[in-house]
Amino acid sequence: MHDKPFPFNSQVEIPELQLEDKLPRHHSREFSQQLIIGAAAKEILRGLLEASNYTVYPFGYESSLSSLKMKISSNIPDSNAVQRIRSMPDYVVSSEKGLRLVE
Repeated sequence: MHDKPFPFNSQVEIPELQLEDKLPRHHSREFSQQLIIGAAAKEILRGLLEASNYTVYPFGYESSLSSLKMKISSNIPDSNAVQRIRSMPDYVVSSEKGLRLVE
C-alpha cells in the first residue's frame, strides 16, 4: 500500500490536443471534420441497428482492408477496381430474414 494519499486537489497540466497537428497534411481542416462526422454517423447507425436486434458486421474497405486503404490513398492510381473497393458497403447486417449490405 502507499503511505501517502493521492493528492486530489493537485493541478495537473494536460496538453491540449490540436486536431490539425494529428491529421495528415493532405487533408484540409474542413475535410478532416467531415471525416470525423462521417465516422460518428456510421457508429450511430451501427448502434441503432444493434439496438434493433440486428447483428452488424463491419465490412467496408476501411474496416477489413485498412492497410490497403493507406496504399489506395497514396500510391495506387485510380481505376475501376479501386472505385469498386471504395464503394464497398460499410456493414453486413444479419437478421432472421437474411443478410443485407448497408452503406
